[in-house]
Amino acid sequence: MNWEMVLLGEVLKTSAGGTPLKSKKDYYEGGEIPWLMSGEVCTKDIYSSANKITKLGVENSSAKVFPADTTLVAMYGATAGQVGILRFPCATNQAVCGILPSKNYLAEFLYYYLTYYKKTLLLEVSGVAQPNLSQIKIKNVPIPKLSLPIQQKIVAKLDAIFAEIDIAIAAAEANANNAEALFQSYITQIFEDKKYEFKLVKFGSTANFVRGPFGGSLKKSIFVEKGYAVYEQQHAIDNQFTDIRYYIDNDKFEEMKRFELRSGDLIMSCSGTMGKIAIVPENIQQGVINQALLKITPNTNVYGNYIARLLSSKFFQDTLSKLSGGAAIQNVPAVSILKDILIPLPNSNNQKLIIDVIGMLESNKNIIKNSYARKSTELKALKKSILQKAFSGELVKD
Repeated sequence: MNWEMVLLGEVLKTSAGGTPLKSKKDYYEGGEIPWLMSGEVCTKDIYSSANKITKLGVENSSAKVFPADTTLVAMYGATAGQVGILRFPCATNQAVCGILPSKNYLAEFLYYYLTYYKKTLLLEVSGVAQPNLSQIKIKNVPIPKLSLPIQQKIVAKLDAIFAEIDIAIAAAEANANNAEALFQSYITQIFEDKKYEFKLVKFGSTANFVRGPFGGSLKKSIFVEKGYAVYEQQHAIDNQFTDIRYYIDNDKFEEMKRFELRSGDLIMSCSGTMGKIAIVPENIQQGVINQALLKITPNTNVYGNYIARLLSSKFFQDTLSKLSGGAAIQNVPAVSILKDILIPLPNSNNQKLIIDVIGMLESNKNIIKNSYARKSTELKALKKSILQKAFSGELVKD
């Protein structure tokens, strides 16, 4: 269908927000005016903001309060191009473009259209580390010039179809989460099953523990371009040992031999994303752990895979969470506390059997989760296809 197209800026008013000076406490403390950041433009209907500023902050900056039903477009960073509809009066920072309410355009129509147009809009800023849009680019977006009744029909169709799709997506994601929860439930049952003839032993009796060196031992100033690897928390979290950011020279490595990582060792992340476990594979680049890791070297009668399975289970992670200190960022308890945790340990034959059983359960879980993930991806692709039909005139006829 050949709709008449006009530039957004020719038919709609836009404006950007602003940020009061951070150094002025009276611009923020006790603030009553909601103030939205670009990262919060991540859903269709926006009903709240995480931050507030004062009236004085608004008056002394380019921040302004947008009315309800303003269509928002994030302009900078990871959420660039994301669209939302402000459902309450709110100010924003300068990384958000507000398209003010108009008697000629429904906010919901603009939301759907700009969501459809997002990929084209971002093509103009592709190839940069952080895509940045501008009001000028948004004003130059071509939009269809349609009567309100036609806009209402398109919005009604999309609302109805998307509601059904969103229910299906939520169900797929819930089923994937249920598969994970069921898997963890089975693991807990395994570690409580008497047929494996568990003995409760102190964790410290099953392995040797080495907490990473104090941060001052590995200052960035001593790093070299190539040499011995410095393994970080990301290697435990991502379970990978190839992406190396930092290296030390031979002298520093010899000084830190105690922290050397070897095949078969386990590493545990010790702060922030806490308690993630990875087993060190064969043929890693020789190197040491940094201060955010704990190295666990199992004894000869203990399978590393058994310890890894136990430590990764909800069964153990719940214990770890209770013992960990810290508030905003949790930290793994001191090694002395970890060593005193009682863990179930069977003989080596039963350890191997448990490893195999958990491996089979995990394989089945992954098949189920991957199936639901594909379903969710297909449904999200369907939404894009429907938007394409809507704005090519196929969904609603004049």
